[in-house]
Amino acid sequence: MLHQFELARSVQLQPYNAIAFFAPITVFVSVFLIYPLGQFGWFFALSFSVAAIFRFILFFQGFHNWTLNPFHMMGVPGVLGAALLYVIHGATVEDTLFEDGDGANTFCVFNPTQAEETYSMVTANRFWS
Repeated sequence: MLHQFELARSVQLQPYNAIAFFAPITVFVSVFLIYPLGQFGWFFALSFSVAAIFRFILFFQGFHNWTLNPFHMMGVPGVLGAALLYVIHGATVEDTLFEDGDGANTFCVFNPTQAEETYSMVTANRFWS
């Protein structure tokens, strides 16, 4: 994760990618270490098989009733909706890059010192309207 911060700082970008990579690490630590310690037993820890994942979800639902939590109900559509919006945005950016060189659909064109833009907002608006 520190490498992501260094990379973002070197190209003068915000460290959102590093923060996004920190989320799965946090989930891993909380599910595999903190939750079993809170339940006083490694029996409730999540294992690395499909059946064990289903057993963990069944126990977690039985002990905590997490599917009826309103924050969970709001969070699931929020995560899925955000993923859909990110996919739409990425496809729009990728499809509306200018053809100004051989590397138009690669990261070779994203040079911070180039004179013209590589993304056309007009083309993107025509694409979605």
